[in-house]
Amino acid sequence: MKLIEVTRGPGRIAVEVSGSGPLLLCVPGMGESRASFRHLLPGLVDAGYRAAAMDLRGHGDSSVGFDRYDDPAAASDVLAVIDALGGGPAVVVGNSMGAAAGVCSPPPTVRTPWPTWC
Repeated sequence: MKLIEVTRGPGRIAVEVSGSGPLLLCVPGMGESRASFRHLLPGLVDAGYRAAAMDLRGHGDSSVGFDRYDDPAAASDVLAVIDALGGGPAVVVGNSMGAAAGVCSPPPTVRTPWPTWC
């Protein structure tokens, strides 16, 4: 396991990554940390994925002091983390706010209407 920090404006996003293969990024829900995926990541690595899990803004080892903590901000963090890990394609797995961040962060090459709440 390797822990990296992705700089985002005034703060940083903590990301744990291990394995090799296609990128799969796990994003926890509000009030949780990347530790929510601690039992899932080894299985994903064993299945041949480069498995990563990130902390949302103000959670876990990510910093506080951001000016926004909403779904679009989390979505932009998901894209920044994917870029920091070498770019896509990537599978995004999330729950609660982490799932919303995945829905709100389609790759630029995908032409899909953004949900009205993003």
